Amino acid sequence: MSGSFVRTCSSTCPRCGRIVRATIVERAGDLFMLKSCPDHGVFDLLYWKDASLYRFAQSVSAKGFRCEPPVCAEGVRCLRHLDRTTTVMLDVTGRCNMRCPICLAGANDGKRADLALAEIDSFLPQNTSASRPNLCIIGGEPTLHPDLPEIIRLVRARGYIPRLNTNGIRLLNSSYRATLRKAGLDWVILQFDGFDDDIYRKLRGAPFLDKKLRMVDALLADGFRVQFAVMLVKGVNDTEFDRLIRFALDKGVFWLSFYPNAAVMRHDLASEVTHVSEAIDALERSTAGRVSRRDLMDTMRLLSTAHRLTGREILRQKLSVFPVVITKTRDGYVPITRLLRPLELAKNASAAARLARETARMWDFERRGMPRDVVVVNIERFNSAHTIDLEEASECHMCWLTPGGTVAYDIYNCITRATCR
Repeated sequence: MSGSFVRTCSSTCPRCGRIVRATIVERAGDLFMLKSCPDHGVFDLLYWKDASLYRFAQSVSAKGFRCEPPVCAEGVRCLRHLDRTTTVMLDVTGRCNMRCPICLAGANDGKRADLALAEIDSFLPQNTSASRPNLCIIGGEPTLHPDLPEIIRLVRARGYIPRLNTNGIRLLNSSYRATLRKAGLDWVILQFDGFDDDIYRKLRGAPFLDKKLRMVDALLADGFRVQFAVMLVKGVNDTEFDRLIRFALDKGVFWLSFYPNAAVMRHDLASEVTHVSEAIDALERSTAGRVSRRDLMDTMRLLSTAHRLTGREILRQKLSVFPVVITKTRDGYVPITRLLRPLELAKNASAAARLARETARMWDFERRGMPRDVVVVNIERFNSAHTIDLEEASECHMCWLTPGGTVAYDIYNCITRATCR
């Protein structure tokens, strides 16, 4: 075994999906996963680029619920993940009105029919826990589901805050937006990858920039809270961080989630897998140091302390999410953790005072959103289907709700959805 030993875990064979034991080692500053399958031999795969970043994230991460053993990886269903989940995912259709070269959902594979409203009604539990107030309606493209307004009403009636994850094409129709708004939808996660049509040609197969910009204006004008979901691919759109942050602060988009490309489901650009450390370096370059690796680390330390003091699950730090909260200033923007430094505080006293007045709203951001001049930025790592760590994946803050129970987020993406179990 080449490299220094880090730990062992459960993983899967990259070829057949069999659950196997794996060893993680450090080699030349990166982490590699070594595992073997009785049928397909030995695999030596890059698991995590930049071992120092991994060690930091591990140092501030708190253990969450772990399904021991991770039975959802074996096709066994349970509801135990709901106890510590902050976001529940509901996959309502496998159909989509686009054919993106990269698709974490593997949409249009012909294997997943629309979930019937009555079926959703039969397995959607009442939300009685403050730790899981959100339910993300996703697909495929969920706006293709004929009963989407009724699904939104049902989700509201069961005590969840519905979030719609969409490419936004159908939301260009004003009457359809009004129907969803009336049903109780106010939070839209819009697929938005940058400000150049070449980006959309490469990632989405067609130029969509003009439509995306019109979608944003229409959604905000109708009073929706808007979050961007950005598929991040190095060499394609990893220079867009600064423009996206400024755009979000100017328009009132309250959340930017960046998803570095991973080998999950349909990934025609798998040769361009983008690691979290590469995304963080690109963030620092693109913003000319206005947001740095240190800012993300300071944010994680602060949130980790807040979690220990309050026990609030949304604050629990994980190996998969690297957050920073940014506010507008007179000369641009600044991570709010920098305002804890005396010189930055003096320089941005008015911004700090404004944030102090908005503390209550920010604490209840899931229900009320962020102030207009604040944006949350997440860089979120997906476990690859090739190097998934099942123990880590089972501690995820998100889970999928299925007719048979719950499945941890990455286990569903890498195993359940791929096999349609």
